[in-house]
Amino acid sequence: MGSPRLLVWTVPEHRNLVADAMATSDAMVVAMGSDSPAGASACSRGLDAQPISDIRQAIQLDDADIMWITTAVPIESPLRALMECRPRRYLLSEPPAGAVADLLAETTPVPQASLTPLMRLSPGYLMAQDALNEFGEITSVHLAFRCGAGEGGLAGRLFDAMDLVDCLCGQPEAIFATLRSPLPGVPEPLDQLHGHLGASLRLADQRCITLSLSNLAGTWFRGVTIIGEGGTLRISDGSMQWLGPDGRQIDATEAKKPISPGALVGHQIRRICEHRDVLDAPSNDAQLLVLCETARLSCLTGQVECPNSLRNMLYTSVG
Repeated sequence: MGSPRLLVWTVPEHRNLVADAMATSDAMVVAMGSDSPAGASACSRGLDAQPISDIRQAIQLDDADIMWITTAVPIESPLRALMECRPRRYLLSEPPAGAVADLLAETTPVPQASLTPLMRLSPGYLMAQDALNEFGEITSVHLAFRCGAGEGGLAGRLFDAMDLVDCLCGQPEAIFATLRSPLPGVPEPLDQLHGHLGASLRLADQRCITLSLSNLAGTWFRGVTIIGEGGTLRISDGSMQWLGPDGRQIDATEAKKPISPGALVGHQIRRICEHRDVLDAPSNDAQLLVLCETARLSCLTGQVECPNSLRNMLYTSVG
């Protein structure tokens, strides 16, 4: 496959993020869309790309291999039907907009879609695969995912964190979370989360996980600290370090240069085009949305909330 043909639905604030991803992935942008003619024009300025201000029209374009949606948009039944008619991959930087109960009520998932950039597909995490395979039992995990303006939202950080939690440890049985936001209250839809979110997750076997997430941190960073039988693993987007139980370094590797959020998206696009993504276990989007909603609910109630209880309630309400 040559240079991937990319259709981007975005906002002007994400223009640098998109440009960075294009440079890293060697993708050719065939169209740039935004929800107003002025926004579409601003996003496509300087690019040989068609400006589009109607997402339905964008989805129906035939000359794109991948569609990347950088901002939260409602993906309801009519849009999902259009997506199903176009055999391409869809990358979402944020979970779809709307209440989780409404998203779960949709019988057809977003076709061929995955979140980007996912931490478990980052160069640093992929570098750590051999260490993780030899590490033994994991007893504690701390995730710190943060970004600044133009680099994504808090819902995207939360979904990414829950995806990695599920990958490393499986489903938590309880979540206690808190949100500090410049906005009043805790919003109902996940896509409206904004600020700093901290959470403690408990697994059935008493293993513990902590999350520190923010979209107001000024700059991009994702780091994971894993403690367990094999010692300590520290993983970032572009590095890994394995310290044994005695504190001695067993292995370490680092990317030659810093990796930006746009470059991480470009890395994921390349994996798709090189067909390496078929080796990556897919996310269970519905399951992860329930975990995210459980954390949001805990922020609202100030209480420990259980994903299984919420899952049963949500599926009963949509059934």
